[in-house]
Amino acid sequence: MISFFSGIHNELKLHLKKSAIIFVFIILSVIIGIVLGIFTIKSDISFSSMLSFSDKNLFAYINGTSNNMAIFFSKLIESVISFLLIYIFCLSAISSVLCFIFIGYQTFLLVLTIYSIISIYGFAGVLNSLLLILPINILLLLVFSLAISVGIARIVEAKKFHEPLSLSFKLNKFYIKYAICFLCMLILCIIYSFVLPLLVKSFLLYLY
Repeated sequence: MISFFSGIHNELKLHLKKSAIIFVFIILSVIIGIVLGIFTIKSDISFSSMLSFSDKNLFAYINGTSNNMAIFFSKLIESVISFLLIYIFCLSAISSVLCFIFIGYQTFLLVLTIYSIISIYGFAGVLNSLLLILPINILLLLVFSLAISVGIARIVEAKKFHEPLSLSFKLNKFYIKYAICFLCMLILCIIYSFVLPLLVKSFLLYLY
């Protein structure tokens, strides 16, 4: 068991080292997403309709008009669609650029969500965002980023060895890594749906 986790750790370190340039572009996409989010907040644009269904269900749960299952299924559907998009985007070198736009957009939505919580709940919203909302969403962004780096690494591998994309990256190895990312996403969806809402609501009730 120890050797198994050690192998995963070493494989992850190697992958991160090889994908350093990809993560540089991901970080730039995150920064752009933050800037656009702040710009939207400071403008007169109405952004409530831009919030994701899972975030809207989270707000509804806090207000007592939704439940955990509604949050879970909305978050699960959003995440599955996100993984499908990442997979499709990584089918070619040109379309893989859309992955960075996707990460920027997810960051943009996170900024809007955090601002909405802070604007509604004030200081309690700040604490909730820093201690609960931000960490789980950063983890989700990291999982998406890993999935993107795996997909783009596969494209690079195909070009390096002049082989069809369908045969590149030792196809099974690619799908195993992608499946691990998907499993991590599923675990985070469960935490987001059944643990986070309870903590956020309890925290708000305690502070108020």
